[in-house]
Amino acid sequence: MGEEPTATRFIHEPLPDSTTYIRLLQIQGADSDGHLLCLLTAWPVAKTPDYYALSYVLRKHLGYVLSTVAYSVRYTWGSPTPIYWIFINGYKFPAGENCVDALIQAYSTKASRYFWMDALCIDQNTTQ
Repeated sequence: MGEEPTATRFIHEPLPDSTTYIRLLQIQGADSDGHLLCLLTAWPVAKTPDYYALSYVLRKHLGYVLSTVAYSVRYTWGSPTPIYWIFINGYKFPAGENCVDALIQAYSTKASRYFWMDALCIDQNTTQ
């Protein structure tokens, strides 16, 4: 899984309006090499479908907790260097092991079709 796929790297498209839109992630499954296949789409906040928010929350002595409205996944931070590739909208995106594990666990619950994960839904390269 550490091998880099050959597709072009994913770049977040700007939101239509960063004050009234958010991005939601749909996990569609995995390809034959085990890379997660996802779609990332923009939604007006007032018209979002039901979704689970996955976010890192500091927890003393336990590392970090990934929590959602209905369930939580506990894990500690791994290597800061992404070693896995996922595909978002057909383009490769580097992700850490913990991010991938959390997505797999969230997807396996079938609790929701849509997810919001700060590490993926927020463009980490801009403050807008």
